[in-house]
Amino acid sequence: MEHTCYGDQFFLRLDAGEELIGSLTQFAAAYERDFFAIVSGVGMVDGLRFGFFCVNNNDYDITELPGVFDLNVISGNISKRGGIWWPHVHLVVNTPDYATCGGHLIEATTHITMELWLSAPVQTGITRRSAPRRPASFLSSRS
Repeated sequence: MEHTCYGDQFFLRLDAGEELIGSLTQFAAAYERDFFAIVSGVGMVDGLRFGFFCVNNNDYDITELPGVFDLNVISGNISKRGGIWWPHVHLVVNTPDYATCGGHLIEATTHITMELWLSAPVQTGITRRSAPRRPASFLSSRS
């Protein structure tokens, strides 16, 4: 993993075999920020696992997709939940025959390389929270 800060903008490159969620967590811990927005990214992934949030179970139904995929779109953020970095990432990928699929990322492994651009103001006050009778956690800018 290689990363560089340009004021409130960041470049992050992952190499083959590096896990995306774990790398985002390590990246965030290296800087004194409280929130990162994932602006864009390109590359290839394998070991892809997507989740679809099932409200009735208050958990993700997970689907593993075998093969190698080209990364078309990455979006999301990295915030803290209970003091721990929490990447919330969605991907759109395509297969070698150009079929696309996407969803909430549970995990993916870098295949060859991945190049990401992130943005993070110095301090936002944004954190990830939970609330009674609300199944999924959410971002809040209120203390």
